[in-house]
Amino acid sequence: MVCPMFREDYENKSFEELVKERQKLIKRMLEYENTYIFENEKDKLKDVEVFVCPSPDVIWSVDNENLIMITQLIEEKRQKENFK
Repeated sequence: MVCPMFREDYENKSFEELVKERQKLIKRMLEYENTYIFENEKDKLKDVEVFVCPSPDVIWSVDNENLIMITQLIEEKRQKENFK
């Protein structure tokens, strides 16, 4: 299940945990992009009706928003650790 991440759920995570979460998001987004954008899978599947909820487009969009938030937290954590 894909859902929006909430900043407060991740603020206390370690730098390493945040990076791992970012890697998972990037992996899932790349899978979508390779399947639905670069390989033109939508054209190959145009005669097939499959309903997925949420749709791959929605999942990618939510992951993108989550990636922005996680990346901001990683940068904040990095700055704090560098200035100690």
